[in-house]
Amino acid sequence: MRNFYLKKSGVRAAAAAMLMVLASNAASAQDYTENNINYYIDGDEAYVGESHNATGDITILDKITVNDVDYPVTRIEGSSFYGENSENITSVHIGSAMKNIDAEAFYNCGNVTDVYISADPEQLTWYDGGHDDFKRDGTTICHVSDAAAWAKFLGEVNLTFRDATSTPFSYSYDEATHTLTISGTEAMPNYTNTTRPWSDYCSEITSLVISDGVPCINMDAFKYCTGLESVTMPASVKAICQYAFDGCTKLTTVTLGSGVSYVSNDAFSDCTALSAIKVDEANPYFMSLDGNVLTKDGSKFVLIPMSVTTLNLPATLSSFDCSLLSSLTSLTNITVDESNPNYKSAGNMLLSKDGTQLYYYYGNDATLNIPEGVTLIEVEAFYNFNGMTTINLPKSMEMIEGGYIFRSCSNLETITIPEDNEYMKTVDGILYSKDGTQLIRCPGKKDNMTMLSTVKKICSYAFAHCGLTEINIPDGVTVIEANAFYDCDKAKKVTIPQSVTTIESDAFYYCTEVTDVYCYADPEQLDWTDSGYDEFGHDDENNPTTQCHVNAADLNTYLAKWSTGDTSTDVRVIFVDDLETATSVSTVRQTAEKADGLYYNLSGQRTGKPARGLYIRNGKKVVIK
Repeated sequence: MRNFYLKKSGVRAAAAAMLMVLASNAASAQDYTENNINYYIDGDEAYVGESHNATGDITILDKITVNDVDYPVTRIEGSSFYGENSENITSVHIGSAMKNIDAEAFYNCGNVTDVYISADPEQLTWYDGGHDDFKRDGTTICHVSDAAAWAKFLGEVNLTFRDATSTPFSYSYDEATHTLTISGTEAMPNYTNTTRPWSDYCSEITSLVISDGVPCINMDAFKYCTGLESVTMPASVKAICQYAFDGCTKLTTVTLGSGVSYVSNDAFSDCTALSAIKVDEANPYFMSLDGNVLTKDGSKFVLIPMSVTTLNLPATLSSFDCSLLSSLTSLTNITVDESNPNYKSAGNMLLSKDGTQLYYYYGNDATLNIPEGVTLIEVEAFYNFNGMTTINLPKSMEMIEGGYIFRSCSNLETITIPEDNEYMKTVDGILYSKDGTQLIRCPGKKDNMTMLSTVKKICSYAFAHCGLTEINIPDGVTVIEANAFYDCDKAKKVTIPQSVTTIESDAFYYCTEVTDVYCYADPEQLDWTDSGYDEFGHDDENNPTTQCHVNAADLNTYLAKWSTGDTSTDVRVIFVDDLETATSVSTVRQTAEKADGLYYNLSGQRTGKPARGLYIRNGKKVVIK
């Protein structure tokens, strides 16, 4: 027996390689080139595309002229300057015609010290997809005529905007009063919660002074400042970024100033004591209602404090982001203004006005009866409630695409649906498609079960958080969708039959206790994806500990496809060549030599009451008709 695996080399490198491939695939023959910058004509305009040879101080033209026709340069395509020379670019000049700068346009250009741009910020769309263009800490200076006009990009673009009147970001800390003061008209650097200058005494800070002129509260700026009790934003603050005050557990009140135009819905996540967020009445973008933040016209919620127990939906509300409710563990009641044309509340449920959509359930019933008429359940509907043991779906229910909506229902024992439902059925409390070819959801409380022999596809999140100790996939299944067995942390063994041809990414994510996978699938026909190299067991250095048992004849194919040292394509297992045959018939015969009278399928799994098909019993093939 031989064991094989290669150590992980780095997920970021794999992601970067993917960006390079995407960029190169998107490129075509350029229409004009100057100083190693490639321009492409698109109708009456031009854009910058793949320009991997550009270095030093680069200037993007306002226009190009081809065959005596002028084309204004209005866009920089994503990944245009990502490549082998990314880190050799030192400064960037962008002209006045620019209207769109795509995500990752300057990915990995970490040595750019200055960007000069004369475009109109009101006409420009610019989004840095991962805060990883230019210098990662945000200290690349973007020189503009009026920094205040560019505040709309704070939190969106990884730059510090500067004009002639700008003053650098600074801070001071008074140990006697435990007061942190931040100042300056330039945005603070993109600190993490460990690189902030005040990280060592973060938990001691009880008072935060944000001086007038500060334009932005950056990501993680005051994360885990657990002594803060209240925060007031001056008019100069335009943006409050993701996790800015995450985990400030004593924070009870927040006041947004008149200038805030952007606030991340995660800015105050895990602020468990936060009961009210106020908004300056002069703010043209947001308003406060019952301590919640809504758009100025009251059409949409923006922020809801974590400790809210009752939520009142006004008549003006026209759209609702249910993910805002996912952290409200104290919420016990939702009321809706009777004149609201879009929503209603009934039976501890937030429903569409016509009763066809269930948005959120906020009760505590062990048995939940979804009312007749509901056709759609939103994905966050049951997120904060794991007390129910039975869910009864209505006849009107349309097809549920995967088990994601039930992912938090860890105590669920049974799902039922009327027999005359057009799209689905339940057998032994398990939800299937009507024809039995798709297993949609197995209740989380089940620790053992037998799938229908008709199942061809195990849907995403079908077994999420289930208590299975063994995952035995029956012969006949061809597709295992992404996250199908998400966080089955009690499972020790997985058996994959010969019939499986597709295992999607993260199908076994967080199944870290699995010690053995028995894979009978044909590697030539199998498409197996572990995109994050994060499935099954691993050691402290992220090297695999789970053994995947395969046929000796197939070992080299498995190794060539999924154990190459490239973590963007590898599967995190140790391939072991000790599986006897692809069909495991001989293995089953050996197991059945004792003439135990039990039935086994051709993947070596014991079955209960066999359906029609070919089986092994007492060491011999038998056909059930």
